[in-house]
Amino acid sequence: MATGLLVSCGHSGKDGLEEGEQLLREGKTDKAIQVLKKASTASPEDWRIFNLLGMAHHHACNHVEAIRAYKKVEDIVKRDASLIHVVNVVYYNRGRLYLDAGKAAEAARELATYTMGAQRSFSGYYWRGTAELLAAKQLGREEMLDRAERSLRKAIELKPNSAAAFNRLALVSLQRGDTQRALAGLQRSRQIDAKFAPAILNLA
Repeated sequence: MATGLLVSCGHSGKDGLEEGEQLLREGKTDKAIQVLKKASTASPEDWRIFNLLGMAHHHACNHVEAIRAYKKVEDIVKRDASLIHVVNVVYYNRGRLYLDAGKAAEAARELATYTMGAQRSFSGYYWRGTAELLAAKQLGREEMLDRAERSLRKAIELKPNSAAAFNRLALVSLQRGDTQRALAGLQRSRQIDAKFAPAILNLA
């Protein structure tokens, strides 16, 4: 699953948008950052450029710069009400960023907001549940496990043959001390994908 949402979908190659996105897809992160920074100067009101710039900084582990880029998207949206739908993209990308940075509670909050506006998003619910599970561990809060279970069950409802989702849900059961249910989840994950490494390791 991708780290963030690539939502440029335009023909702005002359401003570096198309080139920056292609570089990012190719894993040429440093070059993408250079191109997108230049593009942001030429087109300071193009939210797509700052969204991609945030993703590029995320890939480069420049978390502070990524947050700054996503904040620019929000600022642009505030100036143009017709772009209000764009903010949801930022919630997802910022949630994934916080999760990679180990800030589970912040990630869970952002991803919960994202799924409110994207109720058919498997990735949204999967990563929301992942963040909530991690937050439960970090904060020692039982209610976060309840939220994680609900989110992951929703992810499975949207994608019933996801080995990753069943494996993650099994970890919620394991955290609760319910080894029987955890084992059933891990076995289901293996039934879907016999080579799914996380389930194999968790079953060992």
